[in-house]
Amino acid sequence: MRRFLKGLVKAAALVVVSPLILLHRLLNSLSFFQGVGQLLAVVPGKIGCYLRMAFYRRTLTDCSERAIMEFGSYFSHWDVVVKDDVYISAYCIVARCVLEECIMLSAYTHVLDGGHQHGISDPAASFQHQPKDHASHKVIIGKGSWIGTKAVIMADVAPHTVVGAGAVVTRSLPGMSVVGGVPAKVIRSLSGENA
Repeated sequence: MRRFLKGLVKAAALVVVSPLILLHRLLNSLSFFQGVGQLLAVVPGKIGCYLRMAFYRRTLTDCSERAIMEFGSYFSHWDVVVKDDVYISAYCIVARCVLEECIMLSAYTHVLDGGHQHGISDPAASFQHQPKDHASHKVIIGKGSWIGTKAVIMADVAPHTVVGAGAVVTRSLPGMSVVGGVPAKVIRSLSGENA
């Protein structure tokens, strides 16, 4: 019975967001996609979770039926893959990336599409008008990883990694480890060995 009711709620959520999905497909506009994401991010409770995921399952590159996104969180780009059992806590902003199976993003996590968001090569230009020095990078967060509150992810996170609260990951680090700091470095191995 519970599964049946959950299916009905998912179907109702899809009906509610269907006009937004259709407009997204017609407009093919990143700013429209972001606006809808921000709008749905502020719908509270379970209803909000169902509405967000109904929209994202049909607009992201790939999104599992078994993913959850809490209040205040949204994707800033549709080039995102979300695999099974991904949990995105409150107030996260997620750019182009692959979120592999069984990962948790704690509250206020930011996943950027690489570490080169803005250029700095022209000293005469304002930061808004700098040429982009590097191409963006589709970050991969590996299976079974746990990203702590207020972490900033700018590089790949290897599978089974714990990223400490407030850490800034600027380069790829080995998996099966706990990382933390600014910039993040290996604190210890999950097998018990010190780094």
